[in-house]
Amino acid sequence: MGVGVRAPLASTAPGAAIRSALQNERTILLISILKPLFLFSLRVLNFGTEAVGPPSAASAYPHFCFSEFLSAIAAKSPTRSKSRYGSYTMCTLIPTAVQCRKAGLFLLTFGLLMAAIAGPCFARGKYFAGGLGGIATLSADHGADVSGNSSALTAYGTENGPAFMLFFGRHFTDHISGQVTYGWNRNTITPDLVTFNNSAKSSYSEERDTRQQSVMADFMLYFRKRSSFARPYLSVGTGWTRLESRRVRIISVTGSPALLPQEFSSSAPALRVAVGIDIFARKNWAFRYSFAETIRSNAISQRLTPPGPHDLANFQNLFGFTWQF
Repeated sequence: MGVGVRAPLASTAPGAAIRSALQNERTILLISILKPLFLFSLRVLNFGTEAVGPPSAASAYPHFCFSEFLSAIAAKSPTRSKSRYGSYTMCTLIPTAVQCRKAGLFLLTFGLLMAAIAGPCFARGKYFAGGLGGIATLSADHGADVSGNSSALTAYGTENGPAFMLFFGRHFTDHISGQVTYGWNRNTITPDLVTFNNSAKSSYSEERDTRQQSVMADFMLYFRKRSSFARPYLSVGTGWTRLESRRVRIISVTGSPALLPQEFSSSAPALRVAVGIDIFARKNWAFRYSFAETIRSNAISQRLTPPGPHDLANFQNLFGFTWQF
């Protein structure tokens, strides 16, 4: 007696075709919305090329040179190349802190929009939460003012301190996720001041306890699927930070220098970029490592006289666990 093979239901093929068509339409809609947004943002950020040689040399290269832009940032100087047209400079505009914040805000908006539109096209998302702890390092700064018979030098040094972070987020797809975080860190800083006015000298040195709190929203890009054992990622986010500083003790003082306030605080928006990896120990539990840099206005340098010119960077090495549910 022969063995019969059950034929597939007639409704299966039309249903699959309809789902495939809907997914293609959503993908086309995603591209049509994000492409003009991306091109417009490049003009807003005002990155481009500038030719030193003949005009024809500039037209041979695209307006936005992303690889040369990254090289210029790493080298802290314009990148130069040579061709048969002569010497030309690529991406001579090194981004300022304001431009970096604009770029971070654009990337965050771009990522969240892409996740919101592309999310329905993929498998249902999964939530995750966890906590991290580790070490935070603040960037130091210095300032100088020399005029006539007077001069003043200011600087502050920093020490490593504890940090922790709590986060909650969602995996929209296998590669796109978003999270909201609360972070805290504490560091000791030592501001110093030396002034010379004719033959008079004033100086002081003090120790201060400085704490930062932050609430951030991050866009995360994973490089491997959710079913993988190890999932490295990049993230960029923006949010709000609050810095509080108080004097612990005065180390030394000479003359009559202008001291920092006993206590001060400052709130400001910030940009954060991070790299990390999730390594799964069990089905829904994973070990997470993250290295993050958060940049905001420098409320410490702003209160020194003369003030320092650099923004405040907060570097964090964090270890912890994440739970998916």
